[in-house]
Amino acid sequence: MRYPHLATRLYNAPLLITPGKAEVIEQVFRAHNEGRAAALKADDAPRKELAIGGTTRTEAGYLRTQTGVALIPIIGTLVQRADSLDAASGLIGYNRIATQLQAALDDPRADAILLEIDSNGGEAAGVMDLAGKIAAAKMKKPTWAIANEGAFSAAYWLASAAERVSAPASAMVGSIGVVMMHVDQSIKDAKSGVVYTPIFAGDRKVDFSSHAPLSDDARATAQAEVDRLYDMFVGSVSGNRKMDEQAVRDTQAGLFHAQAALDLGLIDAVESYDATLAALAAEGQRFRFYGPRAATSRASPGEMTMTANAEKPAAPAGAEQLAEAQARGFIEGKAEGVKLGTDAERTRIAGILAHSEATDRRALAEHLAFKTGNTVEEAASMLAAAPKATAAPTNLLAAAMAGVPNPQVGADGQPVNAEHKPVVISAGSVFEQRRKQAGHGK
Repeated sequence: MRYPHLATRLYNAPLLITPGKAEVIEQVFRAHNEGRAAALKADDAPRKELAIGGTTRTEAGYLRTQTGVALIPIIGTLVQRADSLDAASGLIGYNRIATQLQAALDDPRADAILLEIDSNGGEAAGVMDLAGKIAAAKMKKPTWAIANEGAFSAAYWLASAAERVSAPASAMVGSIGVVMMHVDQSIKDAKSGVVYTPIFAGDRKVDFSSHAPLSDDARATAQAEVDRLYDMFVGSVSGNRKMDEQAVRDTQAGLFHAQAALDLGLIDAVESYDATLAALAAEGQRFRFYGPRAATSRASPGEMTMTANAEKPAAPAGAEQLAEAQARGFIEGKAEGVKLGTDAERTRIAGILAHSEATDRRALAEHLAFKTGNTVEEAASMLAAAPKATAAPTNLLAAAMAGVPNPQVGADGQPVNAEHKPVVISAGSVFEQRRKQAGHGK
């Protein structure tokens, strides 16, 4: 592992991770850095996403079920960018998740997306951008998240951006907070007989050096950055989950079991993985039937506004907030929209068929009403320009049959003449009678 590279991720950088997990990573890092890695107990390989029978692994790396759900794993410690070595160490990059998310959106055989999350969080850098992409994905396909079995800090930020969040009864979510660590090894340096003397320009250049205690100014700078990210985190969760910002802050970065999380509004349902998967598959089928999830508003992102509550003034919405507003509006309005659309179509059809110009133009009127999308006005104009139907054409067969008198039959079903005497009808007699009626014979 590239120790200096890992150190820049671990120290003096804001992290959205549970403190316990940060300590574990820090201990492992120190063991490697000090040559004690062999003494560490080997952990199991990073947990993979659940194996579901009948799934297909796509080229992008996610699984797709037979019911049309793309399963995207968010499992492990989250980092802004990850390569194959990082992945083998249990790290997953926001870049990889974003790539799989886009591939699932473009996949014609995936009707819905499920983010399976089991992560203690990770780096702050990159999480907000990915959360915005997850929020935007809801406009195109149902995108849900499940904490299976944990969604903490940065991982919960991503989960909150999904349309619906569920968790099994044994799962936990939360840790809505920010942490930054600084290591001071100046005492260790002194014991080792090593003295570091930085030569620098700019008063703040060595604020976070590990070879000196953290200065008051450096601490204030670090706290300001942590507070800034915390405000962003709280605001995003508040908007995603429709929670009051103070309610989010009141969680105090705590960890909550599923039922407590449901009571707080951090999740939408306490249910098993299988139940969530089945419900999402059904939702995906409904949206495949109703068509793409697109916003009906024509307002540009700069024109649309939304407020967290009635007491705050409206402000221009960013991409994440716009996507959320559009997706929410579609979900809440889909039933009413279908009803309005059905009523409008019935009114259009009835207006065409009942229009005065449809008189004596019934066939054309029915074609315009049932086979086209023309408005009543457009259809009326076309009907007015069309000739009216003339009297119905003579039915030749009916005319011919009318020329043949109905035979008189007796009680026994046999033909009789005017004197009610049985007669014999032959083909020759019928043709002879027709000749006489046509004037060809006497």
